[in-house]
Amino acid sequence: MGLLAISCLSVFACSQTAEELVNKNIEAKGGIDRIRSAKTLLATGKVKSGEGRVAVLRQMHMRPDLVRQNLSMQGMTAVRAYDGSVGWQIQPFRGRKEPELMVEDNLRDLLLAADFDGPLVDYAEKGNTIEYLGARRRGWR
Repeated sequence: MGLLAISCLSVFACSQTAEELVNKNIEAKGGIDRIRSAKTLLATGKVKSGEGRVAVLRQMHMRPDLVRQNLSMQGMTAVRAYDGSVGWQIQPFRGRKEPELMVEDNLRDLLLAADFDGPLVDYAEKGNTIEYLGARRRGWR
């Protein structure tokens, strides 16, 4: 389905394969058992615009493939959500305050976000492929 490219940053890591780098990534997150034991995930943040406006971002995940993204600003909250089969959204910044189904093009990013474990865990079963592209050196473009 997708292609993941992995670039290593150190000379030592460059002798490794893409598979080894994926395994190191999983271990750095606590290992596959810890990743699979998580049932929910919440990520929050704030973005400040040049005009001084503050937007609050909130993304919630729940196994197996539920995701909801909220963006709150100026007393309004935009919502994008996927329930495992249907994606919907509320767009108050565009004058749409009622939930509406999402079209396939708008749903694509949300489907990627709904992958609770991310693209590296069980990548082959998900149809993803990985490829080692070589070392990336600092200062080189």
